[in-house]
Amino acid sequence: MQTSPRDGIAQSAAATKRLRKLVPKLRQLQAKRLDPLIAPFKETNPELWSEYRSARKLVNGPTATSEPDVTIVATVAGPTEKAKAA
Repeated sequence: MQTSPRDGIAQSAAATKRLRKLVPKLRQLQAKRLDPLIAPFKETNPELWSEYRSARKLVNGPTATSEPDVTIVATVAGPTEKAKAA
C-alpha cells in the first residue's frame, strides 16, 4: 500500500513537534549525566576533556543557527595558458 505525500508531511510535522519537547530533556540528560562522566578525564586525559568541552560550547553556543552562514561566490575564469596554446 502506497501512502500519500500528505501522510509523509503530517508524520514529519508530528516528529518535529515531539523533537521540540525532547531537546530540553536531552540537554538536561547531557548536563546531569554525561558532563559528570567526562569530568575525571580532565586530569587523566586532558585532550579528550578539552575536545568534549569545545564541542559542548559549539553545540550550545548562543550564536548557533540551524543553517550555516555560507556565501557562495561564482567566478568565471578566462582560458588557461594551456588552452590558449592548443
